[in-house]
Amino acid sequence: MYSSIKNVQILIAMLKRYGYKDVVISPGGNNIPIIHSMDSDPFFTCYSVVDERSAGYFAMGLSQQLERPVVMVCTSGTAVSNYLPSVTEAYYQRVPLIVITSDRSPYLLDQLETQKIDQTNIFYPVIKKEVTLPIVKDDNDAWYCNRLINEALIELIRHGFGPVHINIPTTGNPADYSCNVLPGVNKIEYISEHDLNRRLENLSEKLNGKRVLLVFGENYLLSPELEKQIDIFVSKTGVAVVKDYISNINISNSFLSYRITESYGETDFPALLPDIVITFNNNILSNNLKNFIRNNRERVSHWSVDKAGAIRDVFQCLDTLIECDNFTFFENINKYSDSIKTDKLYTDLWRTASRKTHFENIEYSDLAAVGQFVDKVQNNAVVHTAILNSTRAFHLYNTDKMLKVYSNIGALGIDGCMSTFIGHSFATDLPCYLIIGDLSFFYDMNSLGIKGIKSNVRILLLNNGGGAEFHYNMGLKYVPTLNEYISVKHSKVARAWAESMNFRYIKCENSEELNQGMKEFVSPAKEPMLFEVFTDMEKDANIVKNVLGSIKANRSGKAMLKQTVKKMIGR
Repeated sequence: MYSSIKNVQILIAMLKRYGYKDVVISPGGNNIPIIHSMDSDPFFTCYSVVDERSAGYFAMGLSQQLERPVVMVCTSGTAVSNYLPSVTEAYYQRVPLIVITSDRSPYLLDQLETQKIDQTNIFYPVIKKEVTLPIVKDDNDAWYCNRLINEALIELIRHGFGPVHINIPTTGNPADYSCNVLPGVNKIEYISEHDLNRRLENLSEKLNGKRVLLVFGENYLLSPELEKQIDIFVSKTGVAVVKDYISNINISNSFLSYRITESYGETDFPALLPDIVITFNNNILSNNLKNFIRNNRERVSHWSVDKAGAIRDVFQCLDTLIECDNFTFFENINKYSDSIKTDKLYTDLWRTASRKTHFENIEYSDLAAVGQFVDKVQNNAVVHTAILNSTRAFHLYNTDKMLKVYSNIGALGIDGCMSTFIGHSFATDLPCYLIIGDLSFFYDMNSLGIKGIKSNVRILLLNNGGGAEFHYNMGLKYVPTLNEYISVKHSKVARAWAESMNFRYIKCENSEELNQGMKEFVSPAKEPMLFEVFTDMEKDANIVKNVLGSIKANRSGKAMLKQTVKKMIGR
């Protein structure tokens, strides 16, 4: 019988999934739910050592002799402190110890509660990884708890052995052992670059007959050699590939995901749901893609290829972590690509969806201005998009032009979009363009005064008098203080500042002026340029919503999607 405390159940289930069964236990009160649950399960072999200082060294010797990781468990308070000498020794001898310390509620710290000390970072710097588990109240807490334990247990063996610390608050009824069956947990399989070749044959077999989706996130480094390896894999296996402009990847048979996923609703997307999704690089622009897969995570297997070996469980269903760079992954898996036959009908679904998300004839707005820019910008230009509305507008258009595209979506702050862009422009003679909203521009306007700005700088300023993003969000539409404090409605104009910084200034207030101004904006000049496009933020927000809504309503490919799905056995 196991404790009714959820994080205890998840911890014990995960230790069993990893096969770690040797446990050195020191007595106490707060760790009773852990002790009783382990002792009740014949899987675990338990050893009792009263003194925590001795217990740690005992566990280290046991681990060295057994040549496998050993668990050690103690109560809260100074019992934890007594583990420090043995953890230190284990760290420098590289012995894999799983140090589990029971804790009391974090709310009780410094509140005159007995046996409650700050147990976070208590073993720094002689620990490979430390996590404090959440008090599990819902599914999101359970996912987070599951993920943290995976992070610790992977780090236990990653890049050499060493101790890891799992601190667990045990709040709840310590006398309730009514749980007969442990919850299902998700073990993240870790594959190092050293083990890649040995494991790839088995991995490649798992792709056969499956709906496989490769997702390329934000990235600014991509070699022609890597693109060649990806092309080989895609052409031979028939996998579907989605990307954003900020992925900076140019391979055949790949689809821009943003316009598709942002116009799809919950009832449409199941047709595009993968069996296996493999992610590469950094942030994924499409929130809907993330949400759709998260909402169906029990049906999806997620593999992450990550050079740093970091756990980034973006879809909350990560089960395979492959620690290597992209080139190494594709070069090695291509040894098996001739024998991999994925469900090619799945790729056809994405192709159909991509064809049916076209729109045109946008009335004068910031979206129309971005469309004009995409139409007229030179091939091989550098393009920066400031966050939120600027990035959204740019990714709603489709172009085959070779562009290098960047956006500060890592932390998603407006503060340095223009400064980042200007830094890029100093390092190249290529035409450099920035699409930026007014709030972002005025926040970072001092960057126009950086000495030495070159004539390759072009700034498309979408000035709609405030933060249109907050008008786009329907949940904020009726907030009384929306314009005053949130979208910050204003009447600022950039002309005087731009001209004082020796920029050529262009502006427009209608479609005719937009067309003429854009021609000048993308033409060669001897000075940097700023093109200020004046629109209305509420109208801009409504146009974007209407465009996405019309794509959804008029998508004639929906019936085709359903017909194709019917051909798939078991779907």
